[in-house]
Amino acid sequence: MSRVRPIAIHVPPRAIAAVLLSLLLASFLHAWLRLLLQNRGVGAESAYYLTYFIVPLALTPTLFVILRQQQRFALSLLDVKHLGIGVVFAAIALGVLLRIVYWAQLVARVS
Repeated sequence: MSRVRPIAIHVPPRAIAAVLLSLLLASFLHAWLRLLLQNRGVGAESAYYLTYFIVPLALTPTLFVILRQQQRFALSLLDVKHLGIGVVFAAIALGVLLRIVYWAQLVARVS
């Protein structure tokens, strides 16, 4: 059985700082837009969920540049040749268990 070797990547500190700053920008944009929508009469819950559409738009430029620089690492995350049947069954079992827990909390909330 062959072992999967982790891929060593070097991420420069500038890239880490850029990702953190873009996350901070996305958080501020989300909060600002939520307050703006609430002040214009949109419900609090609707404004909260609607403003999440701005997060991918704010993160895409920075993360695209970094992922383009780290193509080998990004492609290794999508590699499925080492995916075994045990992992597939574990994922299915986890999904079924999560669904049962969700149903259980619905029943517990009703009764």
